[in-house]
Amino acid sequence: KKVVLPEQHKTKNEAKMARRFLISVLALSTLAMLVGADGICGYHPQTDISDEARVDLDVRSIKERLTEGQLIHARNVYSGGGHSMSVARLNLLDPPGAYSYPKGTKVNGVNKGDQKGISGFIQKPVQWLDDRSNVTVDVQYSIGSACNVGGLYTFQQAILEGCFIDGVGTLEIISPTDVAGSGELFAY
Repeated sequence: KKVVLPEQHKTKNEAKMARRFLISVLALSTLAMLVGADGICGYHPQTDISDEARVDLDVRSIKERLTEGQLIHARNVYSGGGHSMSVARLNLLDPPGAYSYPKGTKVNGVNKGDQKGISGFIQKPVQWLDDRSNVTVDVQYSIGSACNVGGLYTFQQAILEGCFIDGVGTLEIISPTDVAGSGELFAY
């Protein structure tokens, strides 16, 4: 079957790029359909892959954007996720002391909708000195969060219920070496 591209892709390079992008999206869609109760083709991973299994919802958003000729929005969902890999970018305000947290460190906070607890984990290592300057922390939402942001945010399809509360809030970062299970509190 021949792929029909939106009219705005008139140059050969733009058409070639759009076709490659669409092929990548279709490959991801096929992989997402293979994930089910029986694992992936009978294989049962030892880690939780439910976030990756939601990539089919991102693929649907990408297809919708491509159909409407919105290549930039499609690329934003492709690179930033939305239903899968939903990430909060939190700006810690004047955090005290010097800290360093590895990728995967647990984070707790309060969600926007019903003010209940929400959790996630630090997406990439973060550290800061004792200079009281603001620090940005990227926190990936835990499985089961209703928050869907990422690339969806760029065209107002984001679902903000279940996201970390807007504006000023408190974030608890639990160090992997903390045996007591309580963490440091930071304002954002």
